[in-house]
Amino acid sequence: MVFSSSNVGPEDRRVLAFDLESWHLNASTPEGSGKTELDAPEGMAVLGTRLYVVDTAHHRIVSFDTGTLEKVGQYPPPSWWHNGSNGKGWDQLNNPQDIAAHEGELFVSDTHNDRIQVFTGSLEHIGIIGQRGKAAGQFIYPRGVTVARNGRAAPLLYVCEQSRIQALTLLGEPRIIIQVPGACNLCGICSDGLRVYCTDMDSHKIHVLRLTHQERWHERRREAMDEARRRRNLRGGMGGVGVGVGVG
Repeated sequence: MVFSSSNVGPEDRRVLAFDLESWHLNASTPEGSGKTELDAPEGMAVLGTRLYVVDTAHHRIVSFDTGTLEKVGQYPPPSWWHNGSNGKGWDQLNNPQDIAAHEGELFVSDTHNDRIQVFTGSLEHIGIIGQRGKAAGQFIYPRGVTVARNGRAAPLLYVCEQSRIQALTLLGEPRIIIQVPGACNLCGICSDGLRVYCTDMDSHKIHVLRLTHQERWHERRREAMDEARRRRNLRGGMGGVGVGVGVG
């Protein structure tokens, strides 16, 4: 199954489900942009039998059944949410943009609150990562988020801002910061564990980066030390056989 969002006109704000082989349209969410429909659906993630959609203009996360696209739940819950209310409280979202799923947890870029919100698969709030700022582990309008693992290394959370990408542990501890040369407006991001692919909307390009995980850094350091030791041993061996130049 392939899921796609539609943002064509004020009344066609839907999520569509297509068959992967035939591209036949299997299901879609209702048309419209009211509080019972979606308005500007952006990031999506699948966890088990649930599809989670960031409903940006309504400042909420909506979950659907992956087979039927029937609505299952939302955050904030309907009793808290009043047709697109937003705010800065710990239990509120403000213009969320993207979502990533990993081992039962959801990571949402709460863009205008300059932070990442963490939820369970049942959309229970369990934590916040980051705050506004330019230091490591802080954000200014974070947009794209993804989780990736490189080999045996621990998974990292990748977050893109306007012109930089940060990699953090799933608890929010900063590990890598890369300032992307020439970037203007980074938004969507994904990773295969070895490379990170990030769309740059204003530059009309995709940046491809190879980020080094902590384990790979240690591995490369060990390799460099082994090579230096091998060269020292080789030079020492050459000296022992008396290589030199005679002068008559």
